Amino acid sequence: MRRRWIGLFLMFLMIAIGCSFSLCLTAQDDQGLKARFLQRKPFIDEMKNRGAIGENNVALLAFRGSVNEQERKIVEEENTDRRTIYMKIAKKHGVPVEEVGGRRALKTAQIALPGHWLQDPKGNWYRK
Repeated sequence: MRRRWIGLFLMFLMIAIGCSFSLCLTAQDDQGLKARFLQRKPFIDEMKNRGAIGENNVALLAFRGSVNEQERKIVEEENTDRRTIYMKIAKKHGVPVEEVGGRRALKTAQIALPGHWLQDPKGNWYRK
């Protein structure tokens, strides 16, 4: 299930931006990112479920409640890896990285679970 989620995440990201995964990331990047996303997913899901974090309008995680130091580190690492993907896609297509994140945020909002925090394009937070 976890492998399927990360595969779907990366596939949706690439489809939304119009970039094949093999063109945007090297094989080593691919394996490292997949492993890290899979490792963090249960912790991120738990934080989203309790409302401690949400997805902002550039597809990065943002703090919405209290988290401990380990959780803070997980969110920071997740955002670093997401930025890596977004920057590579932006560079390939010659668009601002914020545009890449914004497109991904729209897709994320569509698949978010009820009760999760999301930020609309204007910066307003809401619960799905």
